[in-house]
Amino acid sequence: MTGFYKVLELIKWHFDNDPIVNTTTEGDIFEVDLNKQTIFPLVHLMTNNVSFETNVVRYNLSLIAMDVVNISKEATTDLFKGNSNEQDVLNTQLAVLNRWYDMMLHGNLWDLEFVVDGNPTCEPFTERFENFMAGWTMTFDVLIPNEMTICETNNYEPFCPSATVINTNGTYTASVQSGATLTLPNTTLNLQIDGTQVATSTFATLSNQLINLVWQ
Repeated sequence: MTGFYKVLELIKWHFDNDPIVNTTTEGDIFEVDLNKQTIFPLVHLMTNNVSFETNVVRYNLSLIAMDVVNISKEATTDLFKGNSNEQDVLNTQLAVLNRWYDMMLHGNLWDLEFVVDGNPTCEPFTERFENFMAGWTMTFDVLIPNEMTICETNNYEPFCPSATVINTNGTYTASVQSGATLTLPNTTLNLQIDGTQVATSTFATLSNQLINLVWQ
């Protein structure tokens, strides 16, 4: 089962290719060295919980999109905007998350069976670590196919019996474990004229083939 890896890889792939994002991290946010201004703008992923549902796995995730706020040393002249670019940071980081959401709905992530369920919520924040930062925390659910099956092991043979494959005249039989894949052997066609073999051709079994016979 590789579903968790798939979630991590798809999220990292998306934000690594976002022109606004400089760094993508995962896990405990306090283990990230937030003192380094060179890592910003930054998107951080946290997995809140996972639940197993019929045929799908539901991941409840939080994405934190943040950047450093620059504070001017000049006197404040605009009481609405203040003396920093905090509003600009919040606007840009919200756009980063909005693009991610749109990609989940309509873009490549949808094509990769990475489906958002419900409407995400975005909560703004301003935090003063070593750097003064601002951004948004977006929490959402995604669904991916549940790839787990108990039939991947012989221990469950009573519940997942092997299948027998046989052709109509009984000249070919094979047994395949439940959940496994059976690759059919190629089919060889021999052309004989008056008991003399004149041609041999091999094709993938069950494929459509066109054979041209030219009489000289």
